[in-house]
Amino acid sequence: MTLLILLGVALAHNPHDPVSGVALSPTYATDGTLWITRYPAENWRQTELAVSVDHGYTWAAADLGLANAADLVSVDLSPNFATDGLMFVGSRAGAWVSQDGGASFAPVLPGLDIVTTGVAFGPSGPRLLAAVGPDMWCSDDAGDAFRQCGPLGFGDIASFAVGATGGVVVTDHAAVAVSRNGG
Repeated sequence: MTLLILLGVALAHNPHDPVSGVALSPTYATDGTLWITRYPAENWRQTELAVSVDHGYTWAAADLGLANAADLVSVDLSPNFATDGLMFVGSRAGAWVSQDGGASFAPVLPGLDIVTTGVAFGPSGPRLLAAVGPDMWCSDDAGDAFRQCGPLGFGDIASFAVGATGGVVVTDHAAVAVSRNGG
């Protein structure tokens, strides 16, 4: 009887580890791909990026190039992910961009304490967004260059949501700002 109970506990970690970021492939219904940032409790390692290609039944670490990625907080996919492979991962120590569907990552915004990230439809294609304190950082060139887009005029950004047609809603727990053009 004890063996059965222990076996159930050992199998329970897939993926009930604490998850801080989730991103579904825009073609999830057909490809079954989703990404998460999680704390793997079974070994108490640092946060990791994990991917499932079978609708969340099995998971694999996908951290290639995420060196020193302590405290991953978010993962976001381009609305055109199936064709452009653009991913954006945020952490408390900077952010990383992948342009090959997560096969490799390049660091961007090093040293910044990222609260959350997003990928919106901008005026000229995908726009990467990163919240850092009261500021929003934007890139229209897949992370090659970032600029501050704001100021928003309120306290530290708590969260934001990106809509499929370019809308962005940002909150600081007390106020809400809305953009209709990708931030």
